[in-house]
Amino acid sequence: MLSVARPDVAAPLVPLHAAVRAGDWPAVAAFFADPAREHLVDSAVFMIGELDGVEVFLGDALVRRPATETLPRLLLAARLIRQGWGPAISADHLRRAERLLIETTARERHNAAAWTQRLRTARGLRLGRSEARRRYDECARLDPHRVAAQRLYLRQLSPMWGGSVELMFGFARECVAAAPPGAANGVLIADAHLERRRELPPGPYLADPAVLADLHAAARRSVRHPDSRPDGQSWADAHLTFASAFHLAGDDRAAEAHRRALETAWT
Repeated sequence: MLSVARPDVAAPLVPLHAAVRAGDWPAVAAFFADPAREHLVDSAVFMIGELDGVEVFLGDALVRRPATETLPRLLLAARLIRQGWGPAISADHLRRAERLLIETTARERHNAAAWTQRLRTARGLRLGRSEARRRYDECARLDPHRVAAQRLYLRQLSPMWGGSVELMFGFARECVAAAPPGAANGVLIADAHLERRRELPPGPYLADPAVLADLHAAARRSVRHPDSRPDGQSWADAHLTFASAFHLAGDDRAAEAHRRALETAWT
């Protein structure tokens, strides 16, 4: 079984994690206001959404901060989405999150992080592929290579959610081809193959030479490319996904290379 030692929170997000746990709203707001941390925003939003009990702090911030501030709405929505995606989907939590995100994007149409989160509510509330595409297009208009949005929309295109193998792989290859070499977007190919494997009867799908070659090509273009930099959670998540895919394919040498890259960056 593949094992990758990792901390609970990636190093760039540690100060934010500490600020949230301390209930320090000014420090949380300062983290998101820092232009140098723009590439961490999606990872930070997802991380906060995972923290048990954080909804109390975020609800208080929503009440206390001016109505024009959208950050409390975005973060509370992320937490509600996580709660809504529990063992059973809670439409009530997702609808509450959707309302907060609608308010956020109404005030700030340029808020790509909010549009990214709205891809999650679109899928959970089963709003359909055309609505999901509209939301993805808003993200792409603001950031054409936003990997978090692309990974979420890829799920919408998977057979599990009413899409197809052709739609899923077509989108993945389009995004990877357009992204700069060394970007984490290559992980979309691994995502697509893992989704495809989920739909098939048990068998060695990932070990097929053509599939394995596709995974290696995607990894070489993204996180194994010389221009790749360990600049955030998207990079780490891409390594984790590739490591998992190669492990399931039986290519333990490749899986170990991704595991070592993570351990080197995190120690």
